[in-house]
Amino acid sequence: GPQSGLDHVMIHCSDPRHAGVTTAIKKAAQAQNWDAAISAFRDVKGTPSPLNFNAILHAADKCERHEDAFKLYAEMREAGHPMSASTFTPLLNIAARMRQLDR
Repeated sequence: GPQSGLDHVMIHCSDPRHAGVTTAIKKAAQAQNWDAAISAFRDVKGTPSPLNFNAILHAADKCERHEDAFKLYAEMREAGHPMSASTFTPLLNIAARMRQLDR
């Protein structure tokens, strides 16, 4: 049958190809180094996991890459990943700074 949201996350987040990617993205975000963050994200083999997407959205927020954040969110939706508070928090931060809460 269809996967539950939790099953979907567990399958994608346990993929060994994604090991270390989230950590690399988070470190780059702390340094406000967008190039390093997006490079780590794009180096993922296959579809990035929900955790990878949440990390890059956080990095986009930290690095003030507003349009990139919304494009990445669209990619996450296209990948069929479930959304969580970790998905929406950086997007809401960005929208508030842009004063575009209708997105």
